[in-house]
Amino acid sequence: MATPEEDLKRLRIIMSHWLKHNREHIEEDRKWLAKVEEAGLEEVAENLRKVIQLSEEISRYIKAAMEKLGGPAENGYKPDHI
Repeated sequence: MATPEEDLKRLRIIMSHWLKHNREHIEEDRKWLAKVEEAGLEEVAENLRKVIQLSEEISRYIKAAMEKLGGPAENGYKPDHI
């Protein structure tokens, strides 16, 4: 069973993963937004803009929580299973 300290380190690693994964989604969403705008689908484009905006907001909350836990996990820590 993990100690509370190990759990928090694991959470910091997971949060780093969430940030990376969210950035990848935002990049992909922006590509699709450009295609939708090019196709003249303004209502769809507006929805995608909102998705991007909310995804960026999620990233800010993850970063804030991670900072309260001491920032990104140290590179040397590798949990057995996340």
